[in-house]
Amino acid sequence: MAKFKPFHEFQRPLIGFTPESFLDYIETVLPKDHLCRLVKEVVFSLDTEAIEAKYSFLGQRTYHPKLLLSVLFYGYATGVRSSRKLAERCLSGHIFIYLMQSYTPDHRTISDFRKNNLKEIERYFVDIVRIFSTLGYTQIGKIYLDGTKIKGNASAKRTKDKAGFEK
Repeated sequence: MAKFKPFHEFQRPLIGFTPESFLDYIETVLPKDHLCRLVKEVVFSLDTEAIEAKYSFLGQRTYHPKLLLSVLFYGYATGVRSSRKLAERCLSGHIFIYLMQSYTPDHRTISDFRKNNLKEIERYFVDIVRIFSTLGYTQIGKIYLDGTKIKGNASAKRTKDKAGFEK
């Protein structure tokens, strides 16, 4: 019995689309240099054996970790971090549907995956940032403000300067 749901098949077809026509549609709509294609390619090149080893052959088949990682990392890149918002996008956003290959995880699945694999996700995140920086997709610099306080979406403990980032 397989551990993971096959991610070359679709959980259920979208209304008006067969799996083949949906993939054709996405291939024509998304530009070849779109960020989601790059995220998916990089995530699928990672060795996810550390996460895959945690899964059992017992019970229902699960979503493949590479699918969930690609949704998480694309969400991070576009500013969507909430598991509820990610689950909502997997239902309605064509990019997230493309990344999850039409599977629709609920917010609890995404949240539990992130919670149970936090150390591995951090390691993969560092690897992805390194790959993106070698490809020229990242910029590290300073942002100067005039003293105006602006509500941000970053933790003060996690904010780093260039030296901290390179470390």
